[in-house]
Amino acid sequence: GARLHEYGQPLQLDEIPRPTVRPGTVVIRVVGAQIPAFTNQVLSGQRRYAMPQPFPIVPGPNSIGVVEEIGPDVFDIELGQ
Repeated sequence: GARLHEYGQPLQLDEIPRPTVRPGTVVIRVVGAQIPAFTNQVLSGQRRYAMPQPFPIVPGPNSIGVVEEIGPDVFDIELGQ
């Protein structure tokens, strides 16, 4: 996933373990994401004192993708959506 390891640096694509589906959740393969202006200010370090974040920072949550796994207690969602 795309993660930031230091303020003001480019995002890095890191190998991360596949998330485990839990009750009430789904696993989505992300195919696109938006980084809003506010999030960009956090990533650049402009808000580091007002909103300190532990590294690595994972930007989000504005993303789009495909449902790959559905957890228990999830209804009205299908694989592949």
